[in-house]
Amino acid sequence: HISPEKKLAMYRRIERNARRLLNLVSQITDLRKMDEAQSVLTVAQFDIGRVTGSIFELFTDQADEKSQILAIESDKEELKGWIDRDKYEKIVVNLISNALKYSGPGATIKVCLNIKQSEKMSWLVVKIGDNGVGISPDLLPGIFDDFSKASRLHGGVGLGLSFTKRLVELHH
Repeated sequence: HISPEKKLAMYRRIERNARRLLNLVSQITDLRKMDEAQSVLTVAQFDIGRVTGSIFELFTDQADEKSQILAIESDKEELKGWIDRDKYEKIVVNLISNALKYSGPGATIKVCLNIKQSEKMSWLVVKIGDNGVGISPDLLPGIFDDFSKASRLHGGVGLGLSFTKRLVELHH
């Protein structure tokens, strides 16, 4: 006999793994579109702090399982900006997912959102930091290559950072 709590935990794990599989299929499809120059930005103005906060909500159960803390910092109360919301969410999801995966119990994963300005333009700076295991200096040059993995100890196929880099480059 399986307790209701254990069933709920199993269902959550199944749901999380199904989301990860769907995310991987979506990333592979998006990578193909980017390689074939079919991917375009569809931008609109959003409160980027709120969008980022809604992304955090996707990870609360996962963070709670390892007693990890998720935090957002911003230099402004309201952070309006023009983004392709779908692509921005994919970027942040990939980076937070990596931070959670490679950080141990009790770790803090922090997202800092800031607007930088020059005379002619302004741009969003998103920094995601953690106190995880880090990446070995000898692996740094290739971390954005397809199928590159900084560690064999954790799951994944090594597309996340490559995919994320390409999404960021679309914005330039």
